[in-house]
Amino acid sequence: GVTGAQGIQGVTGSTGADGATGATGAQGIQGVTGAQGIQGNTGATGARGATGASGCNTALGFNQTTNILSSTDPCGTLTTTIPTVKVYSVSGTTDISMNTATFTNTGLTLTFTPVKTNVLVSFTMSGRSDPTSSAVQQNVFARLLLDGVSVGGTVTVGQDKDDVVGVVTGWNLSFSKPITMSAGVSHTLTLQWMRSGNVARTIYCEPVAAPDFSHRTISAIEF
Repeated sequence: GVTGAQGIQGVTGSTGADGATGATGAQGIQGVTGAQGIQGNTGATGARGATGASGCNTALGFNQTTNILSSTDPCGTLTTTIPTVKVYSVSGTTDISMNTATFTNTGLTLTFTPVKTNVLVSFTMSGRSDPTSSAVQQNVFARLLLDGVSVGGTVTVGQDKDDVVGVVTGWNLSFSKPITMSAGVSHTLTLQWMRSGNVARTIYCEPVAAPDFSHRTISAIEF
């Protein structure tokens, strides 16, 4: 017979709600650990570096001509000059005395050849006066000659009377002076002395008989 007409498709229903999440499945079995890798060979030791140059040591030297001590670095990076001081000196070793108002040699001289032109010359001298009379009143003088020419001197009381205690007889002298000399030339210093006063007596310098209070010395210091 004749096929009947197709019926009209019904309307699609709405989507239903999502279902609940299922439970987490069991953890799988851990895989097998892989074999340890082979260690590589140690590299060859590098070549040793060259030894550094030796350090420079400072050398000291004394020049007797210029009287200078020098320190010099062999590497040529440092040179130092250190000025030095040279001393010439002499002391009397005999007992002497005198009784005159004229400068007289003490017998003490100092001969030397300086290597510098600046020289400090000096002398010191001590002794006593004759205490025979309490009326003595005098001074003691001393001076220094350079090659026969006076460069200066000094004076002190040689003896005086104290009306309470008595007579004072001890005396001492000192003198120093910077002067200019010719370097490389021999020079002579000479010590002279004398006494003078209202009532004078003999004066004594006795480094042998009385070394604790009596002496005479000449000195020269280059600078």
